[in-house]
Amino acid sequence: MTPDDVLIGIKPSKALATTARSNTASGNVINVNLKTHRLEIFVITKKTQWLACVLSLLFIGGIVRADDGVTFRYKPTSKEKPRYQTTLSMEQTQTIGEQKIIATMKQTSINKWSLEKTDSKGDFHFRTETQQLKVKLKIDPVGEYQFDSTADEQERGSVLSEALGSIYDRLATAAVTVTTSPLGEVKAVSGHKELLSDLLKDNPLGVQFAGGASDDAAKLNFSERFIIFSDKPVKPGDSWETEFNALLEGIGHAKGKRIYNYVGPDKVGEVATEKFTVTLELSIDIDIKANGAEVKGSLSASDSTGTIHFDPELGRVVSMKTGYTFGGDINVTANGMSRAINTSQTQNVERILLGEMPKIP
Repeated sequence: MTPDDVLIGIKPSKALATTARSNTASGNVINVNLKTHRLEIFVITKKTQWLACVLSLLFIGGIVRADDGVTFRYKPTSKEKPRYQTTLSMEQTQTIGEQKIIATMKQTSINKWSLEKTDSKGDFHFRTETQQLKVKLKIDPVGEYQFDSTADEQERGSVLSEALGSIYDRLATAAVTVTTSPLGEVKAVSGHKELLSDLLKDNPLGVQFAGGASDDAAKLNFSERFIIFSDKPVKPGDSWETEFNALLEGIGHAKGKRIYNYVGPDKVGEVATEKFTVTLELSIDIDIKANGAEVKGSLSASDSTGTIHFDPELGRVVSMKTGYTFGGDINVTANGMSRAINTSQTQNVERILLGEMPKIP
């Protein structure tokens, strides 16, 4: 989970209804009546995997064996342009008083990665291009939404399609540059801000939905999916950690760490691999002020699991599976009125190296 996973927007709306309802992309809208008006408080809790899944991720590396352990480094070549398929499955329950809003989503993307250059510092500059994107989303009681980049026409006219359609249209052909070190540290992401900035102009909700549309937010997103190798040789059973601490404008503050463990030699099918595990520790303090309303709360990850298989001969990841539960409480205050929202979300992500270009089923 990255710090741009919990996104909240607020806007005023005239209405006489008195009941709460929900909609949006991967979370909900709560309508809080204030005399003859109401505030629509959008609380979008998502794994920035919608973006990460769309952009996908590539792992390319090398291995050097020594008596005191194994040294892993990324060593891509410009001749190889591998494709990865990434599938995100999400189930979310949000509780507001006695009401429960349940959302499920499955999102699959195929992305091609190309090494553009290796700079004077030894860092790698990759170009990643989305080639296919398919999304199925259901929010009870709002409705359903589907997006398929291979379809002749896309769904329009519903609440969810209006919230997501133009963004997914753009992400379906997204191309960004990701710069990494030989150890796997993501140093920069460029092109993400330009990709969505025109769609988010004068759109506070959209800005927060896209993690602020900043390249810094995208950098944190990609970092979550790279193995950041130890700078020392490792043996089976050895572990190491990488910490992160980030202030995201308009959202709050996030901190945590990723804990890696080297398991040892393994196989995926007929491919000899090196196996790693990874777990995530993350807490987010939400602090948002917008349009006279204030949103505060704390969210954290738990039950985190992850397995990565790395091909030492070709120097790239063959497969990756991660999962975790994310949740906590958020309190929304507007015009002296408060609403407590409890969120619980389970997510699983799988990435596999592809051979020939398939069509997402």
